[in-house]
Amino acid sequence: MTSRSNPKDYNLLGIEAPSTKKWVSWETIKGDLGSFLRQGAAPEARLAHVEGPHGSGKSTGMLEYVWDEIRSSSPDTMVIYVPSFKYEAMLLGGYFESSSSPYEKLKGKTYVAIKGDVEPKLHLATIAGLRDAMREDVLHGTLPEKIALLMDLEPAPTADGELLLSELAVWYHMRSEDETRRLSEFTLITMATFSRPPVHEFMRGHLGTRCEHIVMTVGDESSQCLSTGDFPLKTEWKPRGEAADTPAWIGDVLHDALGGMQPGSEESIELLNNLVDESLDKLSEREDAEEMARELTAILDRTARVDVGHDKGGLCRTVVVIQSDGEGIDVADAIEDLAEKDVEIADFYISDTSTFADLVLAMVHYGPKVVRINAKVPVVLHIPNVTAVVSYDGYDKPRPLVVKFDSYLRQFESSPMPKSRMDLLKEQSYAMKTSHLGTVDILFYSCDRPENDHGSSANLDSWALAPYAPAYDAELLSLAFELCAMWPDDTGQARMRLLTPLLSASNYRLLGEMWRRLVNIGCLRYLPESGRRPVLNGPKANLMMRLLGPPELDTRDIPLVFFAAGIRYAASAPVKRVMVRITTLKLLGDRCLPSRITGLLREDFPPQNDVSAYADRVKHFREVIASESLGVGAQESEHGEIWMKLGLLLKTEEESLKDGSKQGGNENGGGDASEVSSEVSSDTQGARPVTELISTLERFFGLGPSEDPVRDTELGPDEVRAVNVALLNSWMYRLVLFRRHIGEPAVEVTSRRQVKVSKFPWLDAHGRLESDPNPVNRSVYAFYSCMAEKDGTHTIQNLTEIPKDLVLDLMEEKGVDVLGTRYPDVLS
Repeated sequence: MTSRSNPKDYNLLGIEAPSTKKWVSWETIKGDLGSFLRQGAAPEARLAHVEGPHGSGKSTGMLEYVWDEIRSSSPDTMVIYVPSFKYEAMLLGGYFESSSSPYEKLKGKTYVAIKGDVEPKLHLATIAGLRDAMREDVLHGTLPEKIALLMDLEPAPTADGELLLSELAVWYHMRSEDETRRLSEFTLITMATFSRPPVHEFMRGHLGTRCEHIVMTVGDESSQCLSTGDFPLKTEWKPRGEAADTPAWIGDVLHDALGGMQPGSEESIELLNNLVDESLDKLSEREDAEEMARELTAILDRTARVDVGHDKGGLCRTVVVIQSDGEGIDVADAIEDLAEKDVEIADFYISDTSTFADLVLAMVHYGPKVVRINAKVPVVLHIPNVTAVVSYDGYDKPRPLVVKFDSYLRQFESSPMPKSRMDLLKEQSYAMKTSHLGTVDILFYSCDRPENDHGSSANLDSWALAPYAPAYDAELLSLAFELCAMWPDDTGQARMRLLTPLLSASNYRLLGEMWRRLVNIGCLRYLPESGRRPVLNGPKANLMMRLLGPPELDTRDIPLVFFAAGIRYAASAPVKRVMVRITTLKLLGDRCLPSRITGLLREDFPPQNDVSAYADRVKHFREVIASESLGVGAQESEHGEIWMKLGLLLKTEEESLKDGSKQGGNENGGGDASEVSSEVSSDTQGARPVTELISTLERFFGLGPSEDPVRDTELGPDEVRAVNVALLNSWMYRLVLFRRHIGEPAVEVTSRRQVKVSKFPWLDAHGRLESDPNPVNRSVYAFYSCMAEKDGTHTIQNLTEIPKDLVLDLMEEKGVDVLGTRYPDVLS
């Protein structure tokens, strides 16, 4: 494949390798940290970066020490800690208040949010929570006058994290420039397993003070680690082998890690897990972060009081499997083999879409367990007694795909992301941070990938040091959008946000291209006084800012957020309801589909060059979809993915309503319980999150509950056109063009590159052209959900047709080049 240069210089992220690979306690820096905390602010701010390995106690013992030192010398100081993972604040809040926590000085002294007063508590907050507090009176007003902020730095910078750094500098400047709100003291301590000098320099410049670098090391050790294959834990590099060998290989791991356990008291284990299940039901009903943390405290305390007759740790040995796909590895045979030895193993899966209750269940379930964790989950879970970690990319599955902005292709695309050295260190920390060191042997296994030499321990020095940064790839459009929001002040005026600290000249050019696209979509606009940077384009863009974060959509997909914001301005209720369901489909993906459909999608399709077999499979699949579809989705199904899936979703909604009425009738004394249970399909039970999201969005946009979704989403021709206009305006930079001649490659419009269509073609574009006798209709436009690159071939997925006249109208209105790109030539 042709070598191509990427103007984004990831060296500018400034991540440097950790200074030690050994397990070190935070207490090795207690003297240095105490000296820093006891020095006077000079003149108003002090800044430090603490570097130490996972499991060293930065977020527990060190946090307690810092809180106690600051509160002892300055009781009116508000102390805030912001971990990098959204659920970590609740996990820590629940743990600190539990009887199992040894951190007595924090008992009764934590609050999971930034509360609007200066009571003597440690405030545990999310990144989003701190960003909100800096905009509001909680931190934007005259109080508090003294603030100490501790925050984790992200190894893979996200848009949220980068914007927080930017907004923190803006917030500090605005308070400093106003005599009535000026801080008398401000302490900022960043923490990580590594250092990022550009961030430290950025904050040093804006705070007007030097940055003290406090590093946890052992003896004279100060050389950077991760430059060789010498990792903290015993690491065994397994050959890949064939997919069929996977169960036997995993079985060896499970046997070594779990097979030597002594069976416990079945009655006690059952009691413990009943307590857990009962408490999790309450936890699932909570919405407030503080309430959820306190519910976790109750769970930990209630289970701690159950006497099982011997060490509970022996009942909870855990194997953590870090994997790259949601389907998981085949551990069933290995689990069944151990079950024959009277060892029952529970199996859990944690992904980036898991709820807080899902995480808690994986933590506190008693009995030996396998916890499979998707590689995208950016956290070291607080799972006790980890005895083995399996780093598994998959044998017959591709490596994790990440979305990048390809500067050569001039478009966003998915491509495989090899594991970095810091990824591997993070995975080892699952065991380092949560196991009882000295009581069990920790085993760590990793797979070798022979399709290239990346996975070899002998080749470790050639691995990338750090993972890629979503903020400057997958979330680049979102970053560009939020950088154009205005920062309010008390006079009603507004100021522009500062740019993030890590942008190079080439990344400014990327921002320019993103801003041009956002202006064309309609999110942003230029004003004479705004200079080269646009501003938010009216109420719809302001609504987008709200939808970006929790508890609304909580997604960084700007086209989807723009589409969802358009629901408020749709002309009719049926159009609004259809757009709500399309938004749900985009947010939840294939979880909206019946299992019988997703099962078909997972099957291997014949190769497309086997024309007859491929056509037969596609025909069969379309027939199955047609039989499972209802309403406007079935009516418009020939136009592709969105409409086909909408028809399937409407069928699921209807079945859910019917099953709900049957269950309601049974609760009122009608019908036989077992008969009703057998009639309620697993698909409709699994559809609850889907129907709940639809109901939530309908309420948000002022729509009442729908008693008949099929009837309430019926659309006339003009309403179908309105939905298509909304789809085009939102995803205009994911268009693909098909021409009449069979075999002629499709062309991705923005990059002008030839692309292939993957697997099942939701839209039969060539078939539609060939069946149309009108010679004027020589092309079909469609938008795709994602584009993936492998070995120089670009493949698009999930096509939905956009009427050609709408595309031509758009080009006439905004210019013939609107769908192309000016990057990098015009912006150079």
